[in-house]
Amino acid sequence: MPGVVTQPGPAYGDSIGGMTIAGGIAGALFARERTGEPSIVDVSLLSTGLWAMGLGVGLTMAMGQPWVAPKAGGHAAPSNPLAGTYETKDHRWIAFVMLQAFRYWPDLCAHIDRPELVTDPRFDSAQGLAENTAAAVTIIREAIASRTLAEWTERFTTLEGQWTPVQNTVEVLEDSQIQANEYVRPVEAADGSTFRLVANPVQFDETPPTLRRCPEFSEQTEEILLELGLDWERIAQLKDAGAVT
Repeated sequence: MPGVVTQPGPAYGDSIGGMTIAGGIAGALFARERTGEPSIVDVSLLSTGLWAMGLGVGLTMAMGQPWVAPKAGGHAAPSNPLAGTYETKDHRWIAFVMLQAFRYWPDLCAHIDRPELVTDPRFDSAQGLAENTAAAVTIIREAIASRTLAEWTERFTTLEGQWTPVQNTVEVLEDSQIQANEYVRPVEAADGSTFRLVANPVQFDETPPTLRRCPEFSEQTEEILLELGLDWERIAQLKDAGAVT
């Protein structure tokens, strides 16, 4: 494909259905605890999908026109040149997510060695920058294409606005922010070996979660039966009868 595939709509996130169901159940349990009355939790893929596209639908209602996601390689925002992906000299991609485009425009111009763009009459106001997005995108594309991803990564360490290199699933594991926040954590297997998994995205008290393996088949049977008050003789009888393993 000619470029990076963009998200299907603004403010869109994955796994929303699971979080929506969990939130609904939590709300129902809270209401039952307070009122004593149960609730039916009803969540559908359609309602969740519509909510996930809520910003796009809201823009549709406000503007009277449909939201149309850009084609691969196309610019993501029709009125913001600093929200989208740009190809580097070595055919990698950088994503800008500077929703306050005019605020970050002077700093970006300095970082791409085009400080004169700040006083360009096309871009010297928020309205002008929005109206001349296509021209700004062309200029930024030419600038970003002049250096490699490694060069831009080093240069953009002082960039004030929000940006990120577009990484694959191997590269992301070495990302400095992923490592600093310990978003990937080790797990010890039953044989003592270790492997890594992506951790629960929720952290409490600024502490990364500790990941534990699931028990092997019937690993905790005896422990559970002892906790229930059964003695070893009774457990043996149950095992002989095939009731437990």
